[in-house]
Amino acid sequence: MDKIICLFLLLITISNTKQFDLETCRYPLGIETGKILDSAFSSSSHARESTIASKARIRSETDGWCPLNQISSTTYEYIQIDLVNLTVITLIELQGKFSLKPNEQFADSFRIEYKRENEQKWIKYKYFSGQYILSGNSNSYIPTMRDLLPSIIARQIRIIPIVTGPLSKYICMRLELYGCSYEDGLISYSMPQGDKRGYDVQFFDETYDGQNENGTLKG
Repeated sequence: MDKIICLFLLLITISNTKQFDLETCRYPLGIETGKILDSAFSSSSHARESTIASKARIRSETDGWCPLNQISSTTYEYIQIDLVNLTVITLIELQGKFSLKPNEQFADSFRIEYKRENEQKWIKYKYFSGQYILSGNSNSYIPTMRDLLPSIIARQIRIIPIVTGPLSKYICMRLELYGCSYEDGLISYSMPQGDKRGYDVQFFDETYDGQNENGTLKG
């Protein structure tokens, strides 16, 4: 009964706040057009001055962002973008650097980390199905778009390229983020974690990225 009451109160709170529509929250955020300024980009490394993070604008004629080191399934190179304000990110579009060699200059997988506040620790993004690693590009020139389910609410985001094959390789990356400004009025959240019903049915919120205090989800 307590869980039902908590859920009812939460739904009342959310219904009285300004909501965004995820069906229409799919606009390019401005990497390709330059709306997101060069100063918003940073990275763990770059191979040369022509491949710094701000060169990662999708469909541009530049090399893109190219990290200094070869990429494998265990490396931690990243490109970071500061969106300044809280932003809902619903899709990501990725592209490698054109290469005559079919298996070079792109990452076949990637994962995401994000922050809502500067002092916050980086949160590892987890897909609805529970995986942290998402599929990326299959060649060096055709862009690939991925829906983010659940969507991300963040001020800062990191894209970490991954190469899943047995050999590491050099990669380059261009990208665009899609979404909209976050205008929801929900200030706090408190809800009991779900439970398990039998062997096959469970009601756990596996993608919640806030605090879990003694079985209560808070944010």
